[in-house]
Amino acid sequence: MDGVLITGGTGLLGKKIASLLSAKGYDVKILTRNPNNISSTNEYFWDYTRQKMNTEALENIHHIIHLAGANVGEKRWSAKQKKDIISSRVDSASFLLNQLIQYNIQLKSFVSASAIGYYGNGTTLKDETSSLGVGFLAEVCAQWEKMADSFSSISKNVAKLRLGVVFDKDEGAFPKIIQPLKFRLSVELGGGQQLYSWIHIDDAAGFFVYTLENHLSGVYNVCTNPPLPLKTILSSVSNISGKKAIPVPAPAFFLQLALGEQSSIVLDSIAANNQKMLSTGYSFKYPNLELALSALID
Repeated sequence: MDGVLITGGTGLLGKKIASLLSAKGYDVKILTRNPNNISSTNEYFWDYTRQKMNTEALENIHHIIHLAGANVGEKRWSAKQKKDIISSRVDSASFLLNQLIQYNIQLKSFVSASAIGYYGNGTTLKDETSSLGVGFLAEVCAQWEKMADSFSSISKNVAKLRLGVVFDKDEGAFPKIIQPLKFRLSVELGGGQQLYSWIHIDDAAGFFVYTLENHLSGVYNVCTNPPLPLKTILSSVSNISGKKAIPVPAPAFFLQLALGEQSSIVLDSIAANNQKMLSTGYSFKYPNLELALSALID
């Protein structure tokens, strides 16, 4: 069976993808920057900042899934953090490409994560031909994808998957969104009218595997349709959980004051169209919010 190397494979999405691929019989290898966290025989150390890696990870590799990248919501966007967010995506891929060239390795596919943040703030529905937006997240995505395109020199297929907000039960954005419900509160960030294009973790991981197995190339918006206002998502969570909540407004001004430019993560609207994703024949496990929430909420 083909070998698949995953960068960022110890993260939320990477673990899910690795599990799906292993279940299908692929030889999965994972790159990790923390040598103390290597917990299995399929994990290999690398550190692009020091130009080091265990090159055994490259043996019998036919596909690469590039997920590595500093969490954009973890720390305030200082100049240093912005640099780290870009470098962890772009410089890591550049280092990996140089290693592949050095060892004369040709790939069947290179599948890179990206994000719908590419389109910037706006309520107009965006497809993959829409222009690059304005803002730091758009800049990150542009550089991320440009670096991914460099792999066309050594890979038959190059795909860039622009992820919507990934909903997972235990990690990421979703637990933070619903946390106030434990106290019967529904916090409407910035008024709650901003549009979120989202996807369940199972479908996000599923489409990465589908992309690899079906030799897809190009750019895809990886999300459900239609994008929904945050207020609608919160209301649906309340209804499905059976926990009636008191709406609590969190004015945009205070969020901007507290988070600065980083507040765009929660305040911006990004409306992405997934028609191209659907045209590939991929079948959603959770095509609508109600099904997704029923699986996510205890």
